[in-house]
Amino acid sequence: MRLEIENSFLKDFASTFENLTDKPWAIHLERSSAWGNDSKVNFELSSVSTEDLSSMYELAKAKGNRSVMVNLTGVLAARKSKGQTKLSKLRMLDEAIRSFISADFIDGWLYHQGADGLMQPYAFESVRYEPPKLRDTESVTVSLFCCAPKEKGGRHNESAFTRVYLNFRTDDLNLGSVAQIFQSKGYSHETPDLKEAYLQSRNRLVEVVSQPYKQYWVKGSVMTSMELWSRKKVEIPFPTRAVFDEYHVFRTIIESFVPGDTRGYDGSVTLDNLVTVPLSMYTSIFDMDRHQYFWAHVDLLEDYAFDEGMVDKIVLPETHRDLIGILTQDLDIQFEDIVKGKSGGTTILCKGAPGLGKTLTAEVFSESVRRPLYRVHSGQIGYDPEHVESNLREILVRAQRWGAALLIDEADVFIRERSNDIVHNAIVSAFLRTLEYFSGLLFLTTNRSNDIDDAILSRCTAIVKYEYPDKEQAVRLWQVLSKQSGVKLSPALCKKLADLFSKDVSGRDIKKLIDLTARYADKKKLALDVDLFRRCALFKGMI
Repeated sequence: MRLEIENSFLKDFASTFENLTDKPWAIHLERSSAWGNDSKVNFELSSVSTEDLSSMYELAKAKGNRSVMVNLTGVLAARKSKGQTKLSKLRMLDEAIRSFISADFIDGWLYHQGADGLMQPYAFESVRYEPPKLRDTESVTVSLFCCAPKEKGGRHNESAFTRVYLNFRTDDLNLGSVAQIFQSKGYSHETPDLKEAYLQSRNRLVEVVSQPYKQYWVKGSVMTSMELWSRKKVEIPFPTRAVFDEYHVFRTIIESFVPGDTRGYDGSVTLDNLVTVPLSMYTSIFDMDRHQYFWAHVDLLEDYAFDEGMVDKIVLPETHRDLIGILTQDLDIQFEDIVKGKSGGTTILCKGAPGLGKTLTAEVFSESVRRPLYRVHSGQIGYDPEHVESNLREILVRAQRWGAALLIDEADVFIRERSNDIVHNAIVSAFLRTLEYFSGLLFLTTNRSNDIDDAILSRCTAIVKYEYPDKEQAVRLWQVLSKQSGVKLSPALCKKLADLFSKDVSGRDIKKLIDLTARYADKKKLALDVDLFRRCALFKGMI
């Protein structure tokens, strides 16, 4: 079994020893010496003695490192628990497994460490010995189960339970005791610490499930499917926005069950008694960056805090700011078309040159109204009329289900004025037809200003034109963007820079120039002044 821990924690643990020469696991310190403290080390636990594991557990407990504690407690239990006797014959394994499960009984669960490094408990259901038959060798099969959500239309979606079957053969006996045999497949005997960790995760799961379509931060390993045979692990290395969405999922919560095939099991769990069923800790999320559904352990979901004050950081003319603020704040006030069901939504078209804040406007105002921003690039919708209609309909339905603000970025191909191009005309028509019944908040951005189709213009609640900033706005942009980048620029320097770069300079240009100049100044140990900004501006073609 392997353990994944933070590099910083491994260094802290190593510092508790005076001599590491007799510690096989210390080699990981050498391999990770060039990595940062936030990186993780993955190593085989068989290289760590039980005594060192106990010390590592105590250090994790002192530091409040719950992840390491949960992973180590199962390993320590496997090394110290009953079931340490090594078996000589496979037919003895079924009874040994029953004895192993019943030892220090809590629920009759085994805890599995998944590919994401997190624990998922399974209830013991049955164990069966199969004698050798013709070409088949003898085997022992263990059935475990938990209550898990199922994807609609998937295999066995009529059942609330997901079952796992573990197969053992004679060669597995060489691994050691029953505890060690299970450990080889990533399963640990239940302990009070593991149960406590499960209860915390369970309470978090109930909280998450009770708030559908809420937005979270997600970081870590996620799965592409709940089906064991088809799932793949995907690593999300940096926090990404994700919406909890189980619209496509069948979820039933059952936490007690009377299995029909547990006769002969330890007296604590019989046919006449309810078996406590663990819940699957995995939830369906939609990754807003990758535009894909994943399954994530509930412990990976971190609450998202909307920044309502972000609207004060955007530099827009007051008339623009007031209009967009009113349109986004009063989303519950909708005026339907004469035809019932037709669009009563709000569509805001933002047009202007690149870098003037069109996309930023949608990002900022979605934060101010505490709604997820579902950002879609035109390429994701497609350029074939048939696909445009079906893809856009799916996106609109999803946005309305979440109550999200929808941003279609660089929507030029869908809103450009129709001409003699039959295919393009069909795309615009499909786009218009699908938008007809959307009742949510929609932002459209385009770099085009003069050739937008009249039918598009007539359907927009507001059309906001973005101009290059005037001198007063430019000074404020230098102040706001430098502060955002953590670069100290005096008011006098901001004014000089606004004077120097006064012609057709966008907010994006200013932001990129600040970042470039700050990095250059830091590397060369130079002070930030007008001359240095002028020198760096040459690399961006701003002078």
